[in-house]
Amino acid sequence: MQVKDALCDIHVGPEAGRVLETCLRGAEQSIRAYAPFMSPMVARILRDKARHIGVEVFTPRAGDKWHRRAVKDLKGGFIHRLLFRPSPKVRSVPGHFHAKVFFIDDYVVLGSANPTFSGMRKNFETVVVCKEPEAVLEMDRFLAGLF
Repeated sequence: MQVKDALCDIHVGPEAGRVLETCLRGAEQSIRAYAPFMSPMVARILRDKARHIGVEVFTPRAGDKWHRRAVKDLKGGFIHRLLFRPSPKVRSVPGHFHAKVFFIDDYVVLGSANPTFSGMRKNFETVVVCKEPEAVLEMDRFLAGLF
């Protein structure tokens, strides 16, 4: 898949991951996240968002202990599901899936930043925010066709 001539904002450096965090926290309509790794901190953000908006997460089942804990936190336990429905929908992707793509409301955020504490607060990352409708739609169609 290729999108050409899209107008996007590009963020590079130690603060780029904060852009992703700000976008996730600011979502007002929906979040659909494709990510190979996730931390419990981000799982809490997404679980809290799922109380008010649609949240769907595509991620591998396997991973380090933090990722496995985050996926478990996303799904929530019985009491959480009973009290705070709905929980985010969690779908599995193949373990070789390494892209980080986040459809937030009507735009897409992509780049090198994993939705982890290090990816959003410590590492030198690259994050691209694209609000061009044609580019967002093309990416959405491509990823929806994969899973």
